[in-house]
Amino acid sequence: MHEKERHRVILSAVQEKPVVTVPELVELTDSSEATIRRDIAALHVQKRVRRVRGGAEAINPPQFVGLAGRPFSVNEGLHAREKQAIAKEAVALCADGEPIIINGGTTTFQMVHFLANRRMQVFTNSFPIAEHLLKHSKNTVMLSGGTIYREQNIILSPFDNDVTRNFYARRMFMGAQGLGPLGLMEADPL
Repeated sequence: MHEKERHRVILSAVQEKPVVTVPELVELTDSSEATIRRDIAALHVQKRVRRVRGGAEAINPPQFVGLAGRPFSVNEGLHAREKQAIAKEAVALCADGEPIIINGGTTTFQMVHFLANRRMQVFTNSFPIAEHLLKHSKNTVMLSGGTIYREQNIILSPFDNDVTRNFYARRMFMGAQGLGPLGLMEADPL
């Protein structure tokens, strides 16, 4: 990852939580601790973050806290071949005319390439998925409503009775951090 992109990730991370640690930034950027420490020092000199012991914090923390995790633009390039293979198999499970739900994410985004010649009803909370399908396919696309999370390019509704209750599909595709006894696990509680 280039320095400019790392700086963008660091600045985004400190806007999402009060203090971001060096190990968290190492994981987000897939960089070394030394590189992250140099980046924090450079951003501190530029007065874009405040360097604190073991990490960085925002100069002016936001009133509204965003989602945790790497931005869509960063995740998109990670493990691209594996994501494409998963997406191809996922689309192979679907039949034309059937309604499906595709949750936002970089692995699920890869499904759009294999849906290009299909005709389905696709419900999603992802701007990139919706935009690509609108431009490059004949699929019917429906978007959920709610708060837009720019870094992750998704929409999440704070309401219990949102439009998702009115859409039925036999198949739903989503990415997750893991699967455990309590179900799917995500990096962010939202």
